[in-house]
Amino acid sequence: MKKVLIIISIVAMVSSLSSAQLAGYWKFDEASGSDVLDSSGNGKNGILFSADSANFPTRITGYSGNALLFNQNTTGFSNYNKVEVALSGTEALSNLGEAFTIAMWVRRDVVNLGVYYPGIIYTNAYEIDLATNPDAFDTDRFDNFYCDLNSSWQISLEEEAEAQKVLGSWYHFAITYDGHNLRKYVNGICVNTITAPTSYSISASTNLSIAARGTGEYLQGALDDVAIWSGKYLVASEVEKLANGTSTPLTAVESDEYVPPVYYLETNLFTGGWAALWSPEFNWSVSIVENHPVWNGYWHFPEPNSQQAIVPEKWYVKNDSNYADIPANASLYGVQWIDSSWNGREPNMTVMAAYITGGMVLGQKDWGGATNPAYFKTSLRIAAANANGASVRVTAYKLSSDTVPAPANYATLMTYLDEVEIPLDFGNHIWKNFVFTLPKPAGYPRIWFEIALVGGDENTVLFIDGLRAVSDVTATYKVADIDKDSKVDFDDVNSIAYNWLDRANVTLVDPRGGGLLTNGDFSADMLKVLSGNQVMNPTGWTFTGQGNYGIANSSKRGRIGWYYGMANRHPVGGDVSAYTTDMFAGDPDGVLEQTASANAVAGQTYYAMGYVMSYDYTSNGNGDWYGWRDTATMEIAIDGVIKKTVSRRLSRSIWRPIYTSYTALPEDAGKPIKIRFSYANTYTSAYTESGTMYVGYAYLGTTVPNEYPEKRPNLLANGAFEDLSAVTSYNATAAAELQAGDNKGAWFVSGMPNIFPNWIYEVPAGYDLNNQGGMWSCGYYASPVPSPGLNDIVAYTSGTFVLGQIVGALTAGTTYYLDTACGVLVEPQTWGSVPVTWPSPAPTLHIELWRIPSGVTDPAVIHTGVTTSQPGYTKIAYSDVVSTGDIKPDDRKWQTIGTTYTATSSDTNVYVRVYGTNPITVGTTFPHFVFSDVYLSTQKRKIAGGTLINNPGAGLQYDVLGPYNCYQATLMGYTAPAIDINGDCIINFVDFSVMADEWLEVGVLN
Repeated sequence: MKKVLIIISIVAMVSSLSSAQLAGYWKFDEASGSDVLDSSGNGKNGILFSADSANFPTRITGYSGNALLFNQNTTGFSNYNKVEVALSGTEALSNLGEAFTIAMWVRRDVVNLGVYYPGIIYTNAYEIDLATNPDAFDTDRFDNFYCDLNSSWQISLEEEAEAQKVLGSWYHFAITYDGHNLRKYVNGICVNTITAPTSYSISASTNLSIAARGTGEYLQGALDDVAIWSGKYLVASEVEKLANGTSTPLTAVESDEYVPPVYYLETNLFTGGWAALWSPEFNWSVSIVENHPVWNGYWHFPEPNSQQAIVPEKWYVKNDSNYADIPANASLYGVQWIDSSWNGREPNMTVMAAYITGGMVLGQKDWGGATNPAYFKTSLRIAAANANGASVRVTAYKLSSDTVPAPANYATLMTYLDEVEIPLDFGNHIWKNFVFTLPKPAGYPRIWFEIALVGGDENTVLFIDGLRAVSDVTATYKVADIDKDSKVDFDDVNSIAYNWLDRANVTLVDPRGGGLLTNGDFSADMLKVLSGNQVMNPTGWTFTGQGNYGIANSSKRGRIGWYYGMANRHPVGGDVSAYTTDMFAGDPDGVLEQTASANAVAGQTYYAMGYVMSYDYTSNGNGDWYGWRDTATMEIAIDGVIKKTVSRRLSRSIWRPIYTSYTALPEDAGKPIKIRFSYANTYTSAYTESGTMYVGYAYLGTTVPNEYPEKRPNLLANGAFEDLSAVTSYNATAAAELQAGDNKGAWFVSGMPNIFPNWIYEVPAGYDLNNQGGMWSCGYYASPVPSPGLNDIVAYTSGTFVLGQIVGALTAGTTYYLDTACGVLVEPQTWGSVPVTWPSPAPTLHIELWRIPSGVTDPAVIHTGVTTSQPGYTKIAYSDVVSTGDIKPDDRKWQTIGTTYTATSSDTNVYVRVYGTNPITVGTTFPHFVFSDVYLSTQKRKIAGGTLINNPGAGLQYDVLGPYNCYQATLMGYTAPAIDINGDCIINFVDFSVMADEWLEVGVLN
């Protein structure tokens, strides 16, 4: 409901001690010498200080220009260093007045637990200290603002942001005070707002120290572009400009000088509404005069971000017992004074907005007159905090009377009409407007609207500044409302669209180039199989051996798309495929082959790949999986001699890649080169009937095709966990099961040897592996990245099990990309009705790069060194992500996390580790953190569709693999290329109809 703000009075104030200004600005750009020049124009130059007159700060290349490196070789109070600026007690740097900003670039290189709260700015009137231990579980993880002269100004700045925890990495750091709140910014983002006293104006009687306090509280790292504003502060947008480099302290626009709070009168302008007269100078400020006859409440904490358990006028809150309009618990719902720093808010203006947390639902009746509109055009203005993948749901019900619903009459009073769900994916404290339609039934019923928060955790809050359902008061149906349901939507457009095009005649994935092959995608035979399979040689190909063979229509129209009742949404094998059968074990394999268009060249590398699968034969109705687990083989032959062979087990109704490469030898030069596909009925222990193998796409060429797996170099050996040699040695049967594809694997047992070659189990000595990890062939769960291996293997870990790999030395100056695909698997725990509890905080997945001592290989020693911060163990890069859901079908909530790191000469032995925290609570122990395709590479990961279809974590740098097509969609487990909106790999009017549906029903107007 709209509110009007009337300013009653404004009181001016004279600045307390000094004019508001940029009081000091030290660039640290001097090439040499002991002087540190002040660029603010105030002449507050500093000097380099060393406690032992020998260990001075070092001039280095900074974030911009030069910088100063502090205390690189400091051992304690006796030889620490800093910059010191002399103060007289009368200048702006001595007294920051009633508003201020302190900003700089920070690079922390060492976390030294012997240095308690390392200082970066110090006078006895104002001091900023970094956290003693950013990874601690107590107050040592907090940054602090401190004043020796006034205990009210000894304020915690809360825990450090993730960007602050990356050692050796620059980040922009700023503190602002606007007369009411201290705000901490990291890289231009406000990460903490802390209520502060409303008066500061404290004069320092000490000099200003930069990078140390002087009593052993010193920074071990570098600083650049230190700036202090006195009497003025920078608003959020100006701090952001400093961080992104679009302004400097000399060009930043300061706020107005501090003005005491004004008085406001606020009213909703409706009869029977409420009015509020408030000012932060009152001990009680907001008086509710007509909100409810039972009480006259008051606002307990009159300042931005304060909350009161007030139900918004004419709204009701659905709780465990009924819809209520009485005061309740402010931690669950109420009205909040919105801080002026929020997006969409002007400074010195107040907005009161309703808020709800998880489990709370706001409801309201249609208070309008008896109208009969065709539909409601509904507008919603909302913001959120800590949304974590949550959404807002607006639901409309038909209400049979004016009675407020309660559990006893809910079912009889309310009839469900429709709902709209909107993802809260636009960040914290950002107001967004949405417009959508909701149906209005015939007649003159009341409508009941509900707003609910869906998903999130205990920290998620939804703020509602307005919900308005308005009508065009149309008495007749719209012309396009074909089904006469009071909405123009997908159902109407789709009734036209399905008669628009014959999908059987539309090119889907194909044609695709086959390199040196003719008709590598079999699309030349497309018109021959529109009505079904054909017994024939595909154009350019020949078959040999026994059994049936031919070409098949393998698009979504066929039964090949069936798997456990789920459609194979994207036929990456193409619209047309070749097929061959194998009658029984031991008979000659059916072989599909083609000679390349050019002869072999010595020294040339040839890349070969294809897509293969089997399918379920159900003519007898028993659903036997003939062909599943049988063997597909691809060979490269030169002049009839087999040069390279690769085999894989076949998946049931899911296309899987098979690939290899071969570099021609001198004796191969000038000879014909051929690719061969064969199929063997090897899974005769269960099924002796003949099966069928399909070859959907084939390639043989001298360049790496876009669809070729594992194109990126990887410093990690066996980063995709595809090496099954250790499993084969330990349990050949288990290895065969893993190679079978779709959904096979096992958890660890006690005493089991390491089955991940090149990886170590980073666990304490004596650790029992039972049910703490595992290996799985996860084809059934859809491969998470566009580079699946032959077996689609993933590694599983519990909340205490860490997988690690020692890499060795990195090349100084080279940028490396550390990343992995990961997720959480919950589904198996629901088998047998085992209850699953999603924890709070939610499961989190981690990948880290550490610098460790050379020669250390014992996993228990490494575990101790990492977890207890032993000398020589330094975390130099990391990334983590909160899980957004299950990787099981059809959720497929795979996530990709990563970061970048530029190596230094100190990186003589680095170590990669992956693990999960905050595990699922279940009835039985179960490792459920999943990792696949772990990379430390000099090349970026390629992600199909980028953020449009993937969930890349913060810090991950990647290239968008495009164009996003059915191939990438299948590998990622997603449903559509960018234009193929309905996910059938056909671009036609049906896609436009889906777009129209979203346009009319969701109608997001940001």
